Amino acid sequence: MKYVQGVIATKANNYLGNSTLEAIWIPVFTPTEKPPQSSIWYVQPDFPAPPTWDFSRQQITPSLESSELFFKYTALTSAIDFEFMGAYTWDDNPTMHVQKEFGLDPNSQQHVLTGINITPEHHRLAIAGGSFSSEIKGVILRGEAAYYNGKYFLTEDPLETDGNIQKNYLHYLVGLDFHLGSVNFSTQFIQQNILNYDNYIQNKQTENTMTFLAPLRPVSRNSPPGAFLVHRT
Repeated sequence: MKYVQGVIATKANNYLGNSTLEAIWIPVFTPTEKPPQSSIWYVQPDFPAPPTWDFSRQQITPSLESSELFFKYTALTSAIDFEFMGAYTWDDNPTMHVQKEFGLDPNSQQHVLTGINITPEHHRLAIAGGSFSSEIKGVILRGEAAYYNGKYFLTEDPLETDGNIQKNYLHYLVGLDFHLGSVNFSTQFIQQNILNYDNYIQNKQTENTMTFLAPLRPVSRNSPPGAFLVHRT
């Protein structure tokens, strides 16, 4: 779980008829704040050997070069609404670069893993994407897609000395919103796909999520309305 926190940013909009050009500049990068150990959302990491930490590369020095930029163009038409976006930003979660330490086991006389040195470091991400929505005979068809360039993934490849490999990936969804009588329904399919995948990567090449949402009628006049949600990954 992530804690939501505000950031200082400058935003500018340019309105052109039914379209809008939006730009956001964030001068100081704010990383994700993880829950403390006392939180019920804290997950204890599991390490194959005793870890030591090097935080010398985790901080991003505020400067013009380290700022973040986001752009979005939105258009509303009679047939379809769509938008295009681009960003030059930082990965909110630091990559854990790992250096392994080995020692000689006196019993087996073989080299074994005795420790790991972990260096968290944030890396740049370049993102491009877009979305659309359109109504066809009372059914709303919508979709979103984004291309991420420069993401690091954990790998078990012995040739990767720091335990990570840089790959690009796609994240996209398609959804339908419709109604039967007076009841509204919403369903969507989401997929993440790592490009140029190899079997050493710890993440799956594709991660799928599908949701289906339908409201529930109250059992009595005084009962609050509810909803039926199916979520599958």
